[in-house]
Amino acid sequence: MWPLPLHSRRLLRRSTPESLIRHLSSPPAPPALPPSRKLVIVLSGPSGSGKSTLLSRLFQTHSQAFGFSVSHTTRGPRPGETDGKEYYFTTPSAFEELVRNGAFIEHATFAGKSYGTSYDAVNKVLEAGRACVLDIEMEVHRGRIEAGAGADAGC
Repeated sequence: MWPLPLHSRRLLRRSTPESLIRHLSSPPAPPALPPSRKLVIVLSGPSGSGKSTLLSRLFQTHSQAFGFSVSHTTRGPRPGETDGKEYYFTTPSAFEELVRNGAFIEHATFAGKSYGTSYDAVNKVLEAGRACVLDIEMEVHRGRIEAGAGADAGC
């Protein structure tokens, strides 16, 4: 936290404790990425390592700067899940067609169900001016993520 930026040091000199607490507890959101700068961030770790908690906090505090790509899956929706929000729910044959057409940056099968991140889903986040965050379990993939795949998608 230290050294504080100049605008925060000025705020310290002329603030009451209450206004300072308000300012520090709700920092301004960072600006959206310029259109020429496309950023994809891969967050990786085993199940239970805190990825979801970290992402939840990131999106709560910086929703204008970061976006999450919606993955495709062949598993059925769980109660409360909506197609296009948590996942794009699809059939195994439609998923395989997407794989054959090269639609995915990465894809894997886990517990008999397929999961994949499409170029389109990532580009949708990038076109909105946000950095795209991918939550990927590397243990599931074991080297199946295509090296340099983002170059073809403009990522």
